[in-house]
Amino acid sequence: MDLFDPATLQARNIVLANVRKAAEDNGRVFFVMYDLTGLTSVNLLRVAQIWKKLEQGGVTSSPATCSIAGHPLLGALGTRLRWQTADSRQAIVCSTRSKRRQEVWRGDADGGVPSYWRTGRLDASSDPKWQEVYRKLGVAEPWVGSAVSLTRLARTAYRTIVLEPDLAATRRMHVDYIQC
Repeated sequence: MDLFDPATLQARNIVLANVRKAAEDNGRVFFVMYDLTGLTSVNLLRVAQIWKKLEQGGVTSSPATCSIAGHPLLGALGTRLRWQTADSRQAIVCSTRSKRRQEVWRGDADGGVPSYWRTGRLDASSDPKWQEVYRKLGVAEPWVGSAVSLTRLARTAYRTIVLEPDLAATRRMHVDYIQC
């Protein structure tokens, strides 16, 4: 992750300050999203430390900070997250989350919130510890881009077999669900 380079981090923080100001000046919202692609468990905690510095700098106190149910939003996406364990992912969710903030974890077929996250099949880990991670999220956003290329019959089956049960599960967990 290029944020571990001090010069890059400083440049990104300048961009964030400009985005924040533009959002405030123009009645828009913004939020921070990290790309966790390929990060190891140790580096996940470094990302949490970077976020805490931003938070201490007031990024979540802006009236333009995007929020869900009044809680500022922090997002993270990533591919190849199978390198990470459920325990390490749980650690970053807990270390970056406060009662004032929600999380979005977006994954793709190999990602942190895979298409079959609820059942732990196919592209998802069968380790039951991942279910604990999913329950701690404010928003789950599985990446199912391949579903768009399915035939109409297959999309109907996907809706019945995967989407509707996913929606019911997230409602029970009090987790918002965004389908891409």
